[in-house]
Amino acid sequence: MVTDGEARPGCISKVHLQAGKQNFEILCRHDSYTFGDDQRCHPHPSFTPDGTQVIFTSNRTGSSNVYLTDWN
Repeated sequence: MVTDGEARPGCISKVHLQAGKQNFEILCRHDSYTFGDDQRCHPHPSFTPDGTQVIFTSNRTGSSNVYLTDWN
């Protein structure tokens, strides 16, 4: 599984489930910022079809962009 900040705000993280507990491994920073409840640049990470990368959105440069990071 992948998360967009539950473990550490501003980060995309892997979620490992072990013995009923969540362990997080940071993949990269997304550094998105929000304006109230505006979700247009919320990272919303998702896997690429082949499962080797995670795609997410960020407005860290001042405008909305799409980014990829490797899963492994």
